[in-house]
Amino acid sequence: MAIEKYLAAFRDAVVHGADSGFGRQLAIGVYQNNTRQLLLAVLVKHFPVCRRIIGEACFTQLALRYGDYARPYSRDLNLYGDRFAEFLSTQHQIVTTTPYLVDLCRIEFAVISSYYAADRHHFPHQRLKEVPPDQVEAIVLVKSPDIIGLALDCDADSLWLLHQAEHLPATIQCLAGARQIMVSRDQYKPHVKVVSETEYDLLCALDDKTSLGELAGVSGFTQELLQEFITKGWVHDFYVSA
Repeated sequence: MAIEKYLAAFRDAVVHGADSGFGRQLAIGVYQNNTRQLLLAVLVKHFPVCRRIIGEACFTQLALRYGDYARPYSRDLNLYGDRFAEFLSTQHQIVTTTPYLVDLCRIEFAVISSYYAADRHHFPHQRLKEVPPDQVEAIVLVKSPDIIGLALDCDADSLWLLHQAEHLPATIQCLAGARQIMVSRDQYKPHVKVVSETEYDLLCALDDKTSLGELAGVSGFTQELLQEFITKGWVHDFYVSA
């Protein structure tokens, strides 16, 4: 067997539990356990508030089950856990007893994603001025990598902020009600803030690679709002679509 086949068999045995006799030869269970513990440690790091709320034992059980629900797809473990909120939404008891936990999980992963996102760079105003007039409407603005918009079903962002404090209040209440937030990395630290529905709609339009000519159709869009996004560094580049 070529070395590539050995490596592929080893990977499948460790990650997917495949057994073609290869696993028994290398006592693959040791490697599988090490992998599970590593992935558990990643989720503990990514979702500390969720873990604190539901307790270590419950979180550990859910995290290990998540390993079967969504296998790692990248060597970059900062990406692991991107479907954890989706997984929690399938857990009936969690949804019933702590309905805010899914949104809280989404916030925590957005914070991690924002922290490890690529750096912003200064918007190329001079290059923008050089775009021919007949191509202006085809311009697609690029949102800064650390900017993440989320639509929530409750004020889970307030709950997240409370848990950043050193001392928690005796009683914490999470109120239902739709709201929109944005996670951004300012001065090397992610921050969570509430944004207006108009701001959130523009963030979604930028995620959808909406051209400048089509942005006029976004509810509440104004040139002033777009300029504010650029000034604050929430938009850091552009390109002209074909």
